[in-house]
Amino acid sequence: MKTIKPSFIKPLSTYQFWLLTLAGALIAVDISLNIKLARDIIAPSLSLLLWSVILSKLWEKRHTLSLNSDIFSSLLGLVLIAFVLVRSLVTVRISLLLDFLPVISALALILLASGIKGFNQYRQELLLILVLNISDSLLGKVFDPSNLTARFATYIMSCFGFKAVLQGINIVTNAGTVAVLPGCSGLVNMLFLWQLAILFIVTFPANLAKKNYVPVVAVSVGFIFNAARVALLTVLITNSQEKAFEYWHDGDGSQIFVIMSVLVFGAFCYFLIETDEPANPDSREYPDK
Repeated sequence: MKTIKPSFIKPLSTYQFWLLTLAGALIAVDISLNIKLARDIIAPSLSLLLWSVILSKLWEKRHTLSLNSDIFSSLLGLVLIAFVLVRSLVTVRISLLLDFLPVISALALILLASGIKGFNQYRQELLLILVLNISDSLLGKVFDPSNLTARFATYIMSCFGFKAVLQGINIVTNAGTVAVLPGCSGLVNMLFLWQLAILFIVTFPANLAKKNYVPVVAVSVGFIFNAARVALLTVLITNSQEKAFEYWHDGDGSQIFVIMSVLVFGAFCYFLIETDEPANPDSREYPDK
């Protein structure tokens, strides 16, 4: 009996096999580093999603990629891989360089696969990796939403009948003062949802007008949910609920607000996908047979 293999299954050359092996190893290193150094579920989740999208996009255009590197590019790629592997052994976040290891890994793989002349083939994937590896520590040097968060949290409290006065980044109540420091500003969650929005835009089809709203909605959802968390924390500390405060500040409760914001944003993205489909599938035109 003759066995028929699907057309997309073709034997790999030794060169392609080693490229895939190196890519798998570097992706595994990046994900494991994010798991070890993560303060929450955000970094590992984003890393897994990012590499899934990158691999999917490369698979889609696999037949058009030119795999033709040169000696200089290959040597430079191997040097970069060695640097990534050595640097990954230091599992303490001591510099911003650690945040750009995925970018360096991608550069190394491109050099090995297609050389310097082949960079143009991967410009979208490389830009995606660069954008989605912007860290909150780097962004926090140019943008600090602490004052906005404190202001909106104070507004939320006033809507529910709690008396609070805003003084800069401080929320003043009858029982004391709560300072909204950069770590509680919500920048991490806003950046995470913005990066998810970028992944959504490049992955799912939607018209340009709708795509323009996605990053704005993502940042807004992250900001609102974090401000609600800050308002809750202020109420708890005002009422001397220290255990509850620790749970919602440092414990599992802090992740609940992240998960809720992701679910709300996910529902918005699902709504966009559904409304972007033709209203009447039977009205589509089909070619004559």
